[in-house]
Amino acid sequence: MRRRPPHAIPRSGRRGAATATALTSTALLAAAGVLAGCAPKPTALERYCDVVHQAEATFDPLSKAGSLGDPELLRRTLTDRVTTLNALAASAPDVVRADAEAVRNAVTAVLNDLAAKNYVAASADADPVITRQLGDSHFTDATQRLADFNRTRCTA
Repeated sequence: MRRRPPHAIPRSGRRGAATATALTSTALLAAAGVLAGCAPKPTALERYCDVVHQAEATFDPLSKAGSLGDPELLRRTLTDRVTTLNALAASAPDVVRADAEAVRNAVTAVLNDLAAKNYVAASADADPVITRQLGDSHFTDATQRLADFNRTRCTA
């Protein structure tokens, strides 16, 4: 009679070991899913501040001398700003949502007015509609409140 070495697993035991391994793997995956579900999710303020920080980190091409004379650059830059302002308004906490929407709406209106002027910035300087939009106290106050909120609540 042939003896099995003490460390050998019987054939039926190997299938059981494979099943146990599969069950253990499944259990580990399930546990990982539960733990991932328990991982802290960013708060609404954190998500909003992420958008603020991303916008702050973006280079402003209009800050270069002579850039306002380039209609295509002006169009692209203002279009990008409106996209960013849409993201800010969409993620803004309730306390500043109306201000974020007011700023977005005003910049969108300026973009639309400049589009009608083929993005020639010089024609906007004397344009009473654009001057009124950018000087409107609702816009300037909303811009200031938003900047104050961002500076105090979205510190890096």
